[in-house]
This record gives sequence, C-alpha cells and structure tokens, in this order.
Amino acid sequence: MKKIIIILCILTSVLSINDIFKEKEIGNKSIRFRVIARSNSKKDQEDKIRVKNILKKELSKDLLKSKSYNETKNILKVNNEKYNSLVKKELNNNNYKISLGKNYFPSKELNNNYYNKGYYESLVVKIGKGKGKNFWCALYPPLCFAKKKEEKDIEYHFALKDLIKRILN
Repeated sequence: MKKIIIILCILTSVLSINDIFKEKEIGNKSIRFRVIARSNSKKDQEDKIRVKNILKKELSKDLLKSKSYNETKNILKVNNEKYNSLVKKELNNNNYKISLGKNYFPSKELNNNYYNKGYYESLVVKIGKGKGKNFWCALYPPLCFAKKKEEKDIEYHFALKDLIKRILN
C-alpha cells in the first residue's frame, strides 16, 4: 500500500511538472503558423498541403537565424507581402486570406501534449471559407522546423514520467 501511495504522489508531481513544461514549450510567447483548407475534399486538402509546403520552405529560410519572439514577429511582418504573393501564385486565385497577428486557435491535443484554446500571435492562411482540416505548428519556438528521425513524428518525453509508466505496466 505504501508503494502505491508513493507512486501516486510521484505520478501527480510528474503530471503537474509536465503541464508546466508544456506551457513553456508553446505558451503565450509563441508564434504559430496555420493553414486552414477550404473543405475536407481531396483537392482542397491537397491545396492546403501545397500552401503549407511552399510557406514552410520560405519561412524556414527567413526564420533560420531568428533567436527571439520579437525577432520572429518582425521577420514575419517584413515578409508578409512575400508570403501573400507565394500563396496567390500557388493557388492561382484570390480565394484566401492571410492574417498576421492575434488569431483564434481551438484547443488541440498533439503528441500527448494539450494546447489551450485562445488567441495567439500567428500567421494564418485561410483558404476559401476555411471549413476543412488544418495544419499548424509553432514558428517560435521553432517546432515547425525540428528534424524528424525517419518518417516518425517527434515526441517529447519526460524521463520520470516514462519510468513510472514502465513501473506501472
């Protein structure tokens, strides 16, 4: 019984610490990037992916040397017209809207991390009415550009949390 109580106390502490780190990972001093598809049709999702890829490539070049929230924000502002031109060329129409500034993001769980809903500094491309699935990531901290091993998604682990999982299993 004593062992179970100790494990529960450790687990509670780890989960609390995990929440603290998550907020630091992508909290209020973050800048997000989001592309929202017109709909969930195959063509609209392909358009979203093409826009995401072309902008992500350009953003990675522009933000490569950025070391702060304010520097990233300024680079986005200075290059906003360039991003607008790239999207217009890629979609071959004007049926989209680029918004740089505070934009609403719904809550989301991704790779065992929970991201709160709210208004976040961001670069958002909404194609058409924006009723389809979306892509998003963080430009600062630069989680969009993290290297992936093979084709697997990146997952962040906390050693103590993983140890407790192994003990309990």
